[in-house]
Amino acid sequence: MSSSLVIGFVTDVRHADKDEHRSDGSVRRHWLGLAVLEASVHRFDENGVQIVVNLGNVADSSPGVRGEASSNMMGALKVFDTCKAPTRIDVIGNHDLINFPRDQLHRSGLCCFASTGNLYRFERLGDGWDAVVLYDYDIGVVGLNRADKAFQEAEQILHTRNRNIKLHRDDWYANLPEADHRFTPVNGAVSDTQLCWLDSALRKSAEAGNKVLVFTHTPIFAGAAKQKALMWNCEEVLEVLHKHRDTVVAVFAGHNQDGGYARDSAGIHHITLGAVFTSKDKECCAILECYDGWAMCSAYGEACGGHRQLLLAKGTDAVN
Repeated sequence: MSSSLVIGFVTDVRHADKDEHRSDGSVRRHWLGLAVLEASVHRFDENGVQIVVNLGNVADSSPGVRGEASSNMMGALKVFDTCKAPTRIDVIGNHDLINFPRDQLHRSGLCCFASTGNLYRFERLGDGWDAVVLYDYDIGVVGLNRADKAFQEAEQILHTRNRNIKLHRDDWYANLPEADHRFTPVNGAVSDTQLCWLDSALRKSAEAGNKVLVFTHTPIFAGAAKQKALMWNCEEVLEVLHKHRDTVVAVFAGHNQDGGYARDSAGIHHITLGAVFTSKDKECCAILECYDGWAMCSAYGEACGGHRQLLLAKGTDAVN
């Protein structure tokens, strides 16, 4: 059986010409990520991928180095542009916003805006499939000016849920309940306005008889990611998705660099892709073949937390 809709996924390329020396003694070699991305793009072309989904964090940069963010972004996007797929969907991650704050994203080269100017959007993918792209930093402290109402709301949330942030402690997680590990500056929340829009978008897909894939940078289900990687108000997003459990098939996320997979209580599959820039394999990507109401996800390298194939259908768990 052949699929007429094939989608390729990558996340967290974080391209930069640098080594990042970590406090635990490890070294992240960001410059290796471009070769992994090139191999992943080659894999996409071999498999006839029609839509490439970048789940966020394309480039990295060093503080105070003028022009580095633009140069690194351009270098990574050049590799994306070699892909034969006619369509690319870019989800916005925290490092994208560090490099290009919200009012400068239009200069980034990312395909991230809806016709309305919003960073959350609805896409008709074809063949009975739709996509909902979330913007995880509607409320957050990255990419916004301190004078913005959303920044001030985010700061209040952080100071309420994580005293370490309020006291400017180096260890964000010290004496913090694990359930609150998500409340750090690298994560954010979707707004009430976006939640209402999400409900409306899913209703539109249901009326059309289409199935939906959700694309987000930060994961929304703890079974598929570490607590510290989750969206601040992930429960509210899940509540909306569960209302439309017969329509939503899967959620694809990045941010949690080891990747992961889980199926929630409503039967929705959560696939968290592993990061390109920390991959120990020559490629790190996933390819989704979409059929009539179900899909097969194949992982390459460390893309899906050790799973090689995932059958995405109601009432099924991972198939390795």
